[in-house]
Amino acid sequence: MLKSKIAVFVSGGGTNLQALLDAQDSGIIKSGEIVLVISNVNGAYALERAKNHGVDSVVITKKECGSQEAFEQALKDKLNEYGIDLIVLAGFMSILSENFTKCYPEMFIRHLFRHSAVRAFTDLKFMKRLWNTALRLRVQQYIL
Repeated sequence: MLKSKIAVFVSGGGTNLQALLDAQDSGIIKSGEIVLVISNVNGAYALERAKNHGVDSVVITKKECGSQEAFEQALKDKLNEYGIDLIVLAGFMSILSENFTKCYPEMFIRHLFRHSAVRAFTDLKFMKRLWNTALRLRVQQYIL
């Protein structure tokens, strides 16, 4: 079975990303593989987490792109380059326009963990259920 290519959008330390990477390393995520991490913040620790797991990462900032439109075009270009099937917003602190999101119908999972939930999260079976459901249904938003 061909795995879905997953991009994870991040802005900070990457605790949500780490949970996803741990689930992938443990074999819980079977239907997809995280192949790209995109941050809108230079120096975000999430980039180091991606590097430590051998996942490609890139920083794309609105400031460096000069406008919202150019920022979103740079994101689209990178997603297309990697052939991404699923986008996970894991603590991504940038607004994406409707023009951007409508280009990727049914490809978004909004992955929001409260910090207390992340600290308490020790059972990866929950992550397995989340991913299996999200990938099977191709939901637009999945909120924890």
